[in-house]
Amino acid sequence: MEITHKDLKIDRFSMHSCCDMVNQMDKDDCACLGLVEFQILRNKIRSWLNIFCQHDLDKSGTMSFYEKSGAYAGFRVGLPIRRSCLQSWQKDFDGMLLLLLKG
Repeated sequence: MEITHKDLKIDRFSMHSCCDMVNQMDKDDCACLGLVEFQILRNKIRSWLNIFCQHDLDKSGTMSFYEKSGAYAGFRVGLPIRRSCLQSWQKDFDGMLLLLLKG
């Protein structure tokens, strides 16, 4: 299933999310991504997007607390981080990305 930005409540990633993604994936500290780094990031985004869309039960493009609980259960993070994320995670995909990148 091809997921487009129209399925979400965002048109693009925030600048903060973009910077965090580049910082996390940039293995040679050049402040940019090479082709391999970009491909890895793209695959991770697709995976996270699929998880988001699977748990967005009402297909609203945002997530309720109940939907977030189910989505976040699939990630291997400790209970304190999970609780923090459930409380602070913004409802859209960009908010989910920000927390996954920090976790």
